[in-house]
Amino acid sequence: MKFRLPVESVGVLCGLGVLLVSASAWGQGAYPARRAAPGAAEPGRGGGAVAAREVSLPADAVKIGQLTGTGRQTLVKTPEYKTSTPTSSTRPREWVQITVKYDTGPEWVSVLSVAYTVLALNETRDDKVYSLYRQTVEYLDVERGRDKLSTVYLSPPAVKRYGMPVAVHVEITADGQLIAQADDIEPGRKLPPKWWEASEVLNSVTARDGYLLKINATPFAFVNVDDYEVMR
Repeated sequence: MKFRLPVESVGVLCGLGVLLVSASAWGQGAYPARRAAPGAAEPGRGGGAVAAREVSLPADAVKIGQLTGTGRQTLVKTPEYKTSTPTSSTRPREWVQITVKYDTGPEWVSVLSVAYTVLALNETRDDKVYSLYRQTVEYLDVERGRDKLSTVYLSPPAVKRYGMPVAVHVEITADGQLIAQADDIEPGRKLPPKWWEASEVLNSVTARDGYLLKINATPFAFVNVDDYEVMR
């Protein structure tokens, strides 16, 4: 014996089915689920997003070709620009230019930092006064290439008052990894190993903040601009 529902009852059951399906969909999200990218965290699980994986750079990702930081070869005269103003009668003064030449291997380095530590000496007949300068220069989006340059400066008054550099230490960090380092020490100058962090050196020098200048804080800012990466 077949049992048939009235037409009105069929309509009511269909409506209930739609409501049940809608409720189930609402519990799982009203919209179709999207496939998560590999490594992405699922919402509501694990208490937050999964941090992006850090890519370790090879040890030779950056190679320092040359560091020029001591001696009279570092002295450069203030650049002269052609302007509509009268020519100055003052002779160009001499700055100390500390330069690192380096190569990069990865296709891109997001942030490349060059940290400078400079030891200068003002030696008189009666005394020796050492000064310590520090500066870090950060470059963004460094493309693979050779003979890239990084430069910092000591102003003419600083050189005249506190002396020439006798030792320079440079560390290059690429995307947070210490990759390369180099030293330039004046010939005949004896310093302890890792002098830039040795207590016997640090306790006998005067730290002078703000003296070691980035190129954009000097008259050299517009000289051979394309030789340098974009600074942060």
